[in-house]
Amino acid sequence: MSFIGTFVLGLTITTADTVPHQSDPWWGEDKALHFAVSYTAYNAFSLIRGEGEGGSAALALSFGVLKELYDWKIKGSSFSYKDLLYDAGGILLAFALSR
Repeated sequence: MSFIGTFVLGLTITTADTVPHQSDPWWGEDKALHFAVSYTAYNAFSLIRGEGEGGSAALALSFGVLKELYDWKIKGSSFSYKDLLYDAGGILLAFALSR
């Protein structure tokens, strides 16, 4: 696992019990945006880095984690694991279609 992947995993694990739980519907209006931005980020990083797979996926997912940390710490809303799942879905689709 790359350094970025390890960092993202560590942030996710360490914030698990300290996150305030607010209403976060599975079909919220921002979910499609999370999916699309992560899909695009994976493709962009793959083009820039000249490779697909782990490094590009970790970079794309790290943006999602950073966005959730921003929402939680700066905006005062909750850290959404559902948003991260949509981020991962966009990355997985981009990875699958790049094969």
